[in-house]
Amino acid sequence: TPLATSIFVPVAIGLGVFGLTFGGIYELRANNVFAGTFSLLYAGFLLATGLILRGTFSPALLTTAGANGFGDAFGTWLLLWCVFTAALTVGAYHINMPAFLAFGLLALAYLLLLLWCLVAGSWIVPAGALPVIP
Repeated sequence: TPLATSIFVPVAIGLGVFGLTFGGIYELRANNVFAGTFSLLYAGFLLATGLILRGTFSPALLTTAGANGFGDAFGTWLLLWCVFTAALTVGAYHINMPAFLAFGLLALAYLLLLLWCLVAGSWIVPAGALPVIP
């Protein structure tokens, strides 16, 4: 529901962006390149997703493409991160099996959310699906 974004966005930006940014920087300083890379990239993902859902970019998209077009655009955004997460899943297979499982399930969640956006024709996802977005 649209009201769910009012709690998702501050949490995603507050905990996700700042926590993953600081964690990623310290992981890179400790020569843990894999953890540092995914931490910093997911911090950017959470920041951009929060700005999209909060309305920073969505008014221009809604005006230009309409509600269904925004759903397609958001679905494409999720497709991009589904592919990226699938690549991280392959990398995690060789590094850490718990991370492999986490990235595999996250890629599946992105795929399901992508299908919801494209099939339902709406970017409004069920409130129960929002916690799967990191």
